[in-house]
Amino acid sequence: MDVSSDKYQNLISRTSEAVSDANKTIQLSPLLAKAYLRKGTAFIKLEEYQTAKVALQIGASFAPDDSRFTKLIQDCDRYIAEESKDSTDKCRVLVLSTKVEIRMWVEIRYFNSCSERCQKRSESH
Repeated sequence: MDVSSDKYQNLISRTSEAVSDANKTIQLSPLLAKAYLRKGTAFIKLEEYQTAKVALQIGASFAPDDSRFTKLIQDCDRYIAEESKDSTDKCRVLVLSTKVEIRMWVEIRYFNSCSERCQKRSESH
């Protein structure tokens, strides 16, 4: 989805409002599991999986028989693992490209150094 689109911005706004509403409900009724479910679900939509997981775990402690919490917590764990893998892959690419750049720099410096020595030798003869 195009992040600059009005539709996307509207979704983010509505989701942020859902988090705000859930927080207000939690302030009024801190033992209401459904508020934590709504908060966790909203944070999942915002792709804030760690925060979502915490909210869902709190809610699950008030409604241990509600399987929705278990499923959403497992979803969060999966998303967190995927993010971690993506971050690791990005780091590997960065390290490899940096090694290539360093090697190229060293080879260029070596070539330039050899060229300068050869040029000095030819000038001295």
